[in-house]
Amino acid sequence: PGVALLRAAPEVISLVARHHAAGSLLAAICAAPTVLHDVGLLVGRRYTAHPSVAGELREILGDERVVRDGLLVTSRGAGTAIEFGLELVSALLSPDKAAEIAAAIRFYPPYSSLPWAASPVSFPIATPPLPERPH
Repeated sequence: PGVALLRAAPEVISLVARHHAAGSLLAAICAAPTVLHDVGLLVGRRYTAHPSVAGELREILGDERVVRDGLLVTSRGAGTAIEFGLELVSALLSPDKAAEIAAAIRFYPPYSSLPWAASPVSFPIATPPLPERPH
């Protein structure tokens, strides 16, 4: 329901078009790639989206959780939000920073082909001892 409101808002369509024209990073998750479709930004691009919009977005990469194609990052939905966020960190800062954050939050996706997921970063954890329980 939320994406229908976005798609119907001329100011949203205009904002996406302006950001694309300026060469800015664009990101959409869940059904939001339909907004990118409305602006004409998915033609010839690799992308993914929620399966509920597969009837409209025929080229969804259904086996991919997050797809980055140049300055376009898309993801499937709430279940892929951490990977989506880390890919945005990778795009905006660096794969090393994304790997650092992934390690800090203990997120290790063994199935990911994204560059930050392949960066082995290790951080020692200082775990305080548990207090003794009173007898």
